[in-house]
Amino acid sequence: MLKHKFNKLKDKFSLILESEVLSGLSPTERTQLLNMCHQRHFNKDEVIFNQGDPGSGLYLIKSGLVELLVKSNGEENVKDLTQTLEPPTAFGMLSLVNEQRRFYTAIAREETVLYGFFQPDLKVLKERYPGIAVTFISQLATYSLHLLIKNTARLAESTSQQDAHSVFIESDSFQPSSFESQSH
Repeated sequence: MLKHKFNKLKDKFSLILESEVLSGLSPTERTQLLNMCHQRHFNKDEVIFNQGDPGSGLYLIKSGLVELLVKSNGEENVKDLTQTLEPPTAFGMLSLVNEQRRFYTAIAREETVLYGFFQPDLKVLKERYPGIAVTFISQLATYSLHLLIKNTARLAESTSQQDAHSVFIESDSFQPSSFESQSH
């Protein structure tokens, strides 16, 4: 029994040290946040969530492999897109702070263990540990901004720079009326 608890703590500790999405938090803050996470086990080829499902939070991969799949919806000359993630990657971050529908299907490609952190958990984190919540949300915002910049550059390579930068400008400006219509 004690060995089982030790191994569980050791696994959590390695995730605490290695996870990029938690890198802005101190080890103590990371531990507090991970203690609020929900451990989920998925069998090989089990769907974690489907493209179009309402998003409710993020997942940290403790062990296993997760494939992200964007369906082409039968469009001619358009292939399905896939990306395989391994520990200690996090995914689903946008839906933690925004009720965003899932852009992709997530599938466990082998026996997989995930830690889930969901919108109700974020609410509790804000109430119990407001400092950790601010740091964590700031870390997510910084990470999202880096992804936006990186993906804008990638988009510029496959389309015109003007189109790519117009996407960036739309993402970098806040118009409440357009924001409300997109989130429903």
